[in-house]
Amino acid sequence: MSLPLTETISEDEPSWSLGEFNLPTPDSRALHRYQIIVVRRDGQPSRWQRDLGLATNFKKGEFRVQSFWYETVGQAQEIANYLRSQTDDWRDRILPTDIVDDYLVEQEMRKLKAVGLSSFGYGGKVQR
Repeated sequence: MSLPLTETISEDEPSWSLGEFNLPTPDSRALHRYQIIVVRRDGQPSRWQRDLGLATNFKKGEFRVQSFWYETVGQAQEIANYLRSQTDDWRDRILPTDIVDDYLVEQEMRKLKAVGLSSFGYGGKVQR
């Protein structure tokens, strides 16, 4: 669904969402990052967009801030600036597991079950 464009916005007006997306320029010669904000005009949603420059200048991927009319345009832009400034990726914070150790533990648990010894599973339940 394509929303009508609006040319001006105020930082004090409520916004539905803010998104930063990599889209082709109107002449289709380059990929640029656009900030698109959905605001209300005459009771209907309208979109405002700003070209932020070449997409290759941004290390963070595309993102969306859903504000559901609770945050203003200014607040949504502050959140976007914060998200854009973050250098870490959530995938970097996940500790890697050792698949060999996990496999050996699983094999040991299967041996215990096979001979009828108790092992404690999820939620502290006794499995036999």
